[in-house]
Amino acid sequence: MSQTTLGDPLEYPVARIEERIVAWQNMAMKFWQFVYLICGYIGSISLASSAQWKQTGAGLHHHPDIHIAPWAVEPMVVDPVALCFRENGDAYVVEMRDYPYGFGPDRRGGGTIRILRDLDGDDQADFSALFAGELSFPTSITPWKEGVLVGAPPEILYLADTDGDDRADVRQVLVRGFDLGVTDSNMNGLQFAYDNTIHGANGGAGGQLSVDGPHQGRLDLNDADFAWDPILNTINRTCQTGGGFGLVFNRSGDSFTTYNIDYLQQQIIPLRYLRMLQV
Repeated sequence: MSQTTLGDPLEYPVARIEERIVAWQNMAMKFWQFVYLICGYIGSISLASSAQWKQTGAGLHHHPDIHIAPWAVEPMVVDPVALCFRENGDAYVVEMRDYPYGFGPDRRGGGTIRILRDLDGDDQADFSALFAGELSFPTSITPWKEGVLVGAPPEILYLADTDGDDRADVRQVLVRGFDLGVTDSNMNGLQFAYDNTIHGANGGAGGQLSVDGPHQGRLDLNDADFAWDPILNTINRTCQTGGGFGLVFNRSGDSFTTYNIDYLQQQIIPLRYLRMLQV
């Protein structure tokens, strides 16, 4: 009877190697899930209720002119990762309920968009409604026309409510092709910027982007962030991505992004200027 050893690559099945790699990946994922669970439990002890939050201030240090207080707590909103406000004061909150897999128990997209509303003017949300569900990896949101644009890789969606029931009855894909990676490396950070375009952070996953309309074609996002004009329906690369979750602008239009180990990065030179230096 012949024996197969690890030292004989011609006889050792490649499938067995792949199985062991997958097994180690699963073990690593379970370990980090356990760590997140413990951290969440510790956090729940320190922030057991909104009343305690008000009393302790949750250890936040800020300018004395700034007032911080809870506006909405569980179960009114769960797993929020981004929000935006419409002109009437309604908050549209991205709930990444499908973290880290991108789907729920029924194997369908588990992310949601929830409307929060202050009905009595006491600066506390007292109304919550499910605006849209079954979203895959929703990361960011910004107002647009009569609804909102939602980053839900591999797509950017337009969601709107046309009959006033606080539930999206319009669901349109406007941009396609964002690659999916580790959750915090997916496209995110949708922002309406000073140049009247929608900016977003690559996150590191990249993709081959496409839009409908007269400017059809594919844009290789590679390692860049992007700017999308939803009127002209054009999309361009902007700056080298920070590879993290988040994108903001200051009053001068300077852009700032983040990464896990570099908590704040300023994007100094747009790629269009760097291309001018290429020979």
